[in-house]
Amino acid sequence: MRQARLTTGFFRIVDGADDDWASWYAQWLIDLSELPDLLGARPVRSELTYLLVSLNKQYTAEAPGEPWETYYARQILRHFPAIRQLTSPRCQRPSTASASVAA
Repeated sequence: MRQARLTTGFFRIVDGADDDWASWYAQWLIDLSELPDLLGARPVRSELTYLLVSLNKQYTAEAPGEPWETYYARQILRHFPAIRQLTSPRCQRPSTASASVAA
């Protein structure tokens, strides 16, 4: 609730314009959302910031007809598949006991 009040107040102060929104949002996604859990690791902030700026340009150009949140979420998960694959239980080496049972 406090964050919402701070964000709303800031939004009003800058009249809705925040040129550094992507940096702030990238940090929020890394520190306060479930994104790192979904990816299985914390993404690099600068890469996520760059991705958010790129997604904003793509979303504006494409006008996909879906909420920006859905569009961004899908694209972020597409962008970071290697993180998910490296930490996925299916991609981890089986333990010695599991390997001997399977053999």
